[in-house]
Amino acid sequence: MMTTVTIKLEGTDLSSRTAAATQRHNISHQISCGNCVVVDLSSVLSISHSYADELFGVFAEVNGLDRVTECITFHGAGDHVLQSIASAIHGRVKQTGQVISKTA
Repeated sequence: MMTTVTIKLEGTDLSSRTAAATQRHNISHQISCGNCVVVDLSSVLSISHSYADELFGVFAEVNGLDRVTECITFHGAGDHVLQSIASAIHGRVKQTGQVISKTA
């Protein structure tokens, strides 16, 4: 049975690729252990493209878009933050030739 683990991204403005890579490894570890991950973005007001790319774009590139949609849920994110994440994921998976539906 899958367990859901919540990972809260701390800070109001996320911009460090290094910090994003650390969170990506944390999320990847949880998923490799069979858990689903809820990423709590409730305190995040802005996320840089580089942070979103390093965390979510690289994860999608390595693991596939299906893995993102099956295993990761976003909580408390504003529209601007979600758009940045979607843009980063789209840019990475487009490079790999993965098919992106019009609803993604």
